[in-house]
Amino acid sequence: MDRRALILSALIAFIVVIPRLAGIYTTHIFDDAFITFRYSENLAQGRGLVYNLGVRTLGTTAPLFALLLAGMRRFGLPVPLASVLVGVASDVASGLLIYRLVRRDLGVLPAVLAVSAFAVDPHLIRVGVGGMESSLFLALSLLLIELLLQRRAVAAFPLASASLYVRPEGVLLWLASLALLARERGRARLRTVSLALGSAIVVLPLALMQAYYGSAAPQSVLSKGHKVGGSFWDVLTVFFFPPGSALQTVLTLLAVPGVAFAWRRSRFGRVLGVWLGIYVLAYLAARPHMWTWYALPVYCGKAVFAGVALAQLLRRALPESPGLESRALGAAGALAVAAAAAMAMVAGGSPVRRHVYRPLQAWCETNLRGGETIAAGDVGALGYYCDAFIYDLAGLVWADRWQFADHLEVVETEKPDYIFAETASYWSSLFDPGSSLRQRYRPVQRFSPSGHTEVAVPSTELTPGWQLDYVLFERVDHGRPTTVAVP
Repeated sequence: MDRRALILSALIAFIVVIPRLAGIYTTHIFDDAFITFRYSENLAQGRGLVYNLGVRTLGTTAPLFALLLAGMRRFGLPVPLASVLVGVASDVASGLLIYRLVRRDLGVLPAVLAVSAFAVDPHLIRVGVGGMESSLFLALSLLLIELLLQRRAVAAFPLASASLYVRPEGVLLWLASLALLARERGRARLRTVSLALGSAIVVLPLALMQAYYGSAAPQSVLSKGHKVGGSFWDVLTVFFFPPGSALQTVLTLLAVPGVAFAWRRSRFGRVLGVWLGIYVLAYLAARPHMWTWYALPVYCGKAVFAGVALAQLLRRALPESPGLESRALGAAGALAVAAAAAMAMVAGGSPVRRHVYRPLQAWCETNLRGGETIAAGDVGALGYYCDAFIYDLAGLVWADRWQFADHLEVVETEKPDYIFAETASYWSSLFDPGSSLRQRYRPVQRFSPSGHTEVAVPSTELTPGWQLDYVLFERVDHGRPTTVAVP
């Protein structure tokens, strides 16, 4: 790589990284990410790839990501830090690939604007620093698209096979890689090796999962199967018009003419458009409960196509010229710095990290002696920071959850030492001082992004849905920790 290419790569990395540094300060790691963290931590400590010790249940949909984090933990990096580093590095790789792919087909200005939109979009930043595997999956997906465009299916198929264990949606590019590999002519030996290697990458982990966990399907996937068949509009809203984000709406509107232009002029634009179309259709078919990180490839695609559309609007004012690349990248760098500064000044430090995660970690380190049991619907940060057996009321990491009618029956039957309850209406009996359940559990501490510490929450303040606002309850007769008997 020559000096100019190194400088170009460094500039793009700068444009992507600077807003994400602000994102690390202003936002928090997703609670779901901590589920994978607990698996990684247990594996790194020699306890196996498990959530609750002694219970073989795979509750992460990203086992390869969990293995990567466990490896980094073995080298001394805390798992949460490792996940953020992987996310930011993956976003840098995605930025470099976006620039390469768009510039090759459409020129400098569309490439710079596409990378700029990718770099400063708050939703992309949020997921990139949120500790999830989604950014790694996006980078792998863009790399696979590049390999397929170059008709290098021999190299793409094993990589696509590995991507299945980063995100389940990897099956879309895996099928595309397999189809192109089957159509490829010549190089019979290399195609055979690629097919054998890719097949082994798919089959061997499935066999190991079946042997170790008793199921080749992650428990989290099976559990989320209870929540499919939701609203078409909910899926479309998260993808194209997420609440509270005017920028996402603007990018959606700009992406429409961008898709039309790129479809005519760019092979990458056509492949990206088809992939994202199939991706959205797959989600519309399943209609799961939607989370932001599910939409990351769509957000990336909107940034790319919006950048293409903006370039067409600015084409007359900024025609292609020898100095355009350096000027445009310099302006993009200034935009990245301005966006990062604005995020930091407007949002400030993350209240979830300050008022929920840190106090929860401190409480666990101070009060738990080992052997306690906790029932919770959100088992991410709680499970990572607390050395306790967790009754997962969502059933993501605890398969026995589905033997009970609801969360209240779990509490009645298992009698956990603690309940980590959201301030939500489905826990109304726990917050009601006159209920029989409340007679058996007393509130201990509140963990709220608002900074509120009062543990008495009136029923009128209980929300109908999920939120990162919790009260920890202790069983009134809890004395010596109860050891969970694991079959």
